[in-house]
Formats: sequence, structure tokens, C-alpha cells
Amino acid sequence: MIVNLIATSQTPKHIVLSVNCQTTVWELIDTLAKKVNRSPLKIKLQRDAKKPEITVYHFCKSLLDLKFEDNEEINIVKQVEANGKVPLINP
Repeated sequence: MIVNLIATSQTPKHIVLSVNCQTTVWELIDTLAKKVNRSPLKIKLQRDAKKPEITVYHFCKSLLDLKFEDNEEINIVKQVEANGKVPLINP
């Protein structure tokens, strides 16, 4: 069990969770999204610079697989979507 996983966001400032180490990244994102009143698709988790970045490919992996530790801090940031412009072929 991972004790006291600390998430930081704009509102509320700190969220302290005790989660099972077999919890998937998606379940963690879903839980945190409910706490900050956002869609799980609109947030992104950032770990310490020494740890690997969490991408969509990690959503099905457990926290144990990604080597989360007790009292680890993660940041919740707004997911930025790239709005690429599509050129018209025949205007």
C-alpha cells in the first residue's frame, strides 16, 4: 500500500491519498479528477524530474509498476490539447 500520496493542484492546494499499490494510473487520475472537479481527460499528472513521465501509455499500469513511493508528491496540471489547423483542399 502506498501511504500518503500527495497531489498538488490549483484548487484545493493539497490532496493526500492512501491508495493501494495495485491501483492503476487511470484509477488514480479518475479519483483526483473527482477531487478537483475536472474531467479525467483534462488533467495530467507530473512526477519529480528524476522519475519517468506519465503518458497515456501508462494508464493501464499499476502504481507499483511505475515505482511510486510512500509520501511521493505529484502535480496535477491542466491537459493542453493541440488544435492543429486543417487546410481546406478546395475553398
